[in-house]
Amino acid sequence: MMLNIIILEDEVQQREHIVDFINRYSNFESLDVSVILATDDPNKILNLVYSNKNRQYMFILDIELTNNDITGIKLAEKLRLILPFTDIIFLTSHEELSMLTLERRISPLNYILKNKGLRTIEASIRRDIRFVLNKITKINETTSSKFTYKIRNRYYTIPLENIYFFESVPHKVNRVIMHAKNRIIEINSNLKKIEEEQSVFFRCHKSYSIQVNNVKYYDPKLFKVYFDEDGQIFCPVSVRKVKQLKITLEYNKS
Repeated sequence: MMLNIIILEDEVQQREHIVDFINRYSNFESLDVSVILATDDPNKILNLVYSNKNRQYMFILDIELTNNDITGIKLAEKLRLILPFTDIIFLTSHEELSMLTLERRISPLNYILKNKGLRTIEASIRRDIRFVLNKITKINETTSSKFTYKIRNRYYTIPLENIYFFESVPHKVNRVIMHAKNRIIEINSNLKKIEEEQSVFFRCHKSYSIQVNNVKYYDPKLFKVYFDEDGQIFCPVSVRKVKQLKITLEYNKS
């Protein structure tokens, strides 16, 4: 997964140097890293994140901004509400300001002191990028066989092997019903997003996406897939999806 770096810094020369360094470093090491925004405007960052919540981010934020009411700390507080577990690095010329982040419970990954010089800043950013990339790899390894969803303000996980299929909710945007072992629950999501994040799901019908590894059999007369031997758990298959479904099921058996 791409690591998307966003930088908030109102000193143009400092901002351009950080962007140039990250680009050179990631190109030289062939890292899956990209600076997607470098700005002095916190609102640009919020607008981008609000519309792209599912990306993997690392934020480098200047604590003090000369000409803006939203400081790096205030921005970090807002980001924590949108992305509770995202990685935030603070840039500052005043070490004592780091105490503010403790009071606000922002829990940044690192503080980088500007007065330590460019080489020290570069070395800190290099270590932070490596740390976040390693963390992403470990998270992907441990969660690739699980599905994560949110209800109110709590996150839950369920093994993919326990999910039968997802069903879109009529007349409700971004709402689906998850049919799983001992669990049928309505959650915020959509079939396209689920399929993009987990390759084991196949759209067998415009309103249904099935976990292909859990299909017991397909009935060509009734155009249904079944997930249990008793035929109690099933969902429909559209005619135009039959051919691809058969190919997919055969591939997963081999």
